[in-house]
Amino acid sequence: MYNSKFNGKFHCAEVTHSSVSRKCSRDALINRLYKVRNNQNVSYLDAKEGADHFLVVPHNGYWFDLRPAYELDVRDRRLGTTVRFALEHGVEYEWPQKTTMPFFKSSPFPSYVHADLSTRWADLPWRRRPKRSILVAAAFNAKHRAVKVPAVKQMNELRTALLRSCRSAGPEVCNFLSLSPGVWEVGEHHMKLSYAVVKQYWSSTFCLQPVGDACTRKGTIDALLLGCIPVLLHHCQRLHWPWHWGSWFERATVYFDMHKIMSGEIDPVRELKKITQPQIRAMQTVIAENAHCMHYAVANSTRPAPTGEAHLGNTLDAFEISLQGALKLARGERPDPARMCQPVPLPLTS
Repeated sequence: MYNSKFNGKFHCAEVTHSSVSRKCSRDALINRLYKVRNNQNVSYLDAKEGADHFLVVPHNGYWFDLRPAYELDVRDRRLGTTVRFALEHGVEYEWPQKTTMPFFKSSPFPSYVHADLSTRWADLPWRRRPKRSILVAAAFNAKHRAVKVPAVKQMNELRTALLRSCRSAGPEVCNFLSLSPGVWEVGEHHMKLSYAVVKQYWSSTFCLQPVGDACTRKGTIDALLLGCIPVLLHHCQRLHWPWHWGSWFERATVYFDMHKIMSGEIDPVRELKKITQPQIRAMQTVIAENAHCMHYAVANSTRPAPTGEAHLGNTLDAFEISLQGALKLARGERPDPARMCQPVPLPLTS
């Protein structure tokens, strides 16, 4: 399988009317791929109709992500059966605006959590059991200003209802961390933001994951990898990343219908307080055994693997699972979510 990176001399940084005058071509990437040939001197792009290639679009996979760079249109027929990856899966669901294009396969968001391949299983954050002093974590932008956009209107209504539930329970039960624009626009705000979110998720049992102007959010992955149980609030959130968590997410998450939350029929924090400790432990166990499938490992470390001890390098990470799925598609097979993520059972192995 061949992954071609852009070469600077072919790259146009901006897509503007003047771009056509630059010394680059929209055929540059395709021509470069044609030069990669097999033992019969046939281009892989022709020999297997693109099946030996994959593309990663670092966005959700909407119509405006189809041309992420001047040189590339992911719909280019010359790419053949090349597997196109985005953050979201090309499935249909109820949404106020257009959804992900149907040919995209999904690979999870990169998280704040990146463990080294040599890390022992017992040391991985999703395998540990810290004392969680907060029942519910709420970390999100409280309100978006583009209120005329249908998806934003939905987002604002849902988050208003969540905040109402959180504040009525009190900060000792539900802790709200505002990520609204302006709050973190200070020096080194990205580092402060990362630390604040990680600290909150690490200290909480449940993490609310409201949809925004898109269905998925990075916070879902951050929560899992920090051992916090994600609370999903829209059916669409259960349709993405099927290769990575399709076989286990229902046993590791809580789901509430957001329409019932917005109407006041369900108070999510009150409902979360009803979940028993044995139920919580069961969900945490599923996360501990499977969350590595949503994790991108640090693979270029010089740290040696522990001799005779089980460590992260013993299993596939999120990127490798995506490649396994692409390989199966190239072979004409259908990836089976039940087989893609291999659990690492508890008890904690050292």
